[in-house]
Amino acid sequence: MKAGRIRHLFLLLFVTGAFAADPAATTNRYEFRQEHSRDGIGKFYMGREIAHVMGHQVADWLERPERDEEEHSEKLVDQLKLKPGDVIADIGAGG
Repeated sequence: MKAGRIRHLFLLLFVTGAFAADPAATTNRYEFRQEHSRDGIGKFYMGREIAHVMGHQVADWLERPERDEEEHSEKLVDQLKLKPGDVIADIGAGG
């Protein structure tokens, strides 16, 4: 599976809450902070700030080589415990 596809799947599962550091944590996933990055909306999900909607102008940032190292998206595949014949969706526009 290509790294870009893994990232999109990871993002989908992370945003929907299917993949979380603590799956039992079902409350207080969102918080608002007065002090936040100018690139974010001030709303945080499980400690990570949600970015503004991005356009094609930032595709290079989304496809940067260090992204896999920063986000460790390859760990998702192991945690999904996929078996031959399983079907997953790759939802995202991609680069």
